[in-house]
Amino acid sequence: MLVALLMGFSCGLPLLLTISVLQAWMKAEGVDLAVIGLMALVGLPYT
Repeated sequence: MLVALLMGFSCGLPLLLTISVLQAWMKAEGVDLAVIGLMALVGLPYT
C-alpha cells in the first residue's frame, strides 16, 4: 500500500511542478494571460 502511494505521488509531482512553475514563470516574464490560459488548455488532457 505504501509503495503504491509513493509511486502515485512521484508520478503526479512532476506534472504539478511543471504546470505551476511554468505558469508562474510566464507571468513573471510578462506573457499575456490569454497565452497562459491557452497553455493550461493544452495541458488539460494530461491531468
